[in-house]
Amino acid sequence: MKNFKEDRLQKKLAAAYFEKENIKVGQRWHEEVMSHIRGLTPGVLESNDPSLFNQVVRRFAVAACFFAVILFAYAIQAGLNLEYEVAEVFIENPAEFDLARIFGLN
Repeated sequence: MKNFKEDRLQKKLAAAYFEKENIKVGQRWHEEVMSHIRGLTPGVLESNDPSLFNQVVRRFAVAACFFAVILFAYAIQAGLNLEYEVAEVFIENPAEFDLARIFGLN
């Protein structure tokens, strides 16, 4: 059974809810609220919506597939024995091993 204070509070909240349309707010209140909204940073307005994460994953997947196709085309053009070249460079001088030199990028 609810105690007396909780019952009284619930009645006051219900009365305030039903009278909300009769309450008038002044121009100053509107100005203060709009000023507060303008002062918010964009990070505050962003939500943690899971669909935003899905968009990032989809964009990354497209970029990864595009990169894989380009890498595959390079492997076909350069020949499919790249693992031999990588092993040869690594065995010759493992301290200076870098993939950029293998692909001729530096």
